[in-house]
Amino acid sequence: MSDLPWIVKEFLLKLTVNPDCYTFVVMTSNNGKSGNSFVSLSQALSRSGANLSAVFDLQMPGNCLISSEQENLERLKKAPERLKSIISFMLSFSSSFAEVPEMIASALVFSLSLP
Repeated sequence: MSDLPWIVKEFLLKLTVNPDCYTFVVMTSNNGKSGNSFVSLSQALSRSGANLSAVFDLQMPGNCLISSEQENLERLKKAPERLKSIISFMLSFSSSFAEVPEMIASALVFSLSLP
C-alpha cells in the first residue's frame, strides 16, 4: 500500500484552504518511502487551491509490513530527533509561526520518546 487511505482523500477533497498559506505534510511510513501518497496528496490539495510547501516522511513502526521488534524500536528511537528537525524547519519557514507555542512542539516530540 503506497497511497492515501480513502478517508484522507475524501477529507482533503472537502477541505477549504487559503491559497496563500503554507501547507506542510508529515506522513508516517514503515520504510521511509510514502510512495504515491505525496502525489495523491498534492493532487487533492491542488483541487482545494493549496500547494504543498514541504513534505516530510517520518519512519514509524508499520501496521502492514512485518518488521522485527528491534527495527521498530530503532524507528521509535530516531523519531523524536526527526520530528524536532521537521518542526524546526516549519517554524523557520515564516515568522508568523512564532505564535505556535514551543510547548506544543515539545509535547509532540515527548509523546514519541521511549520510556
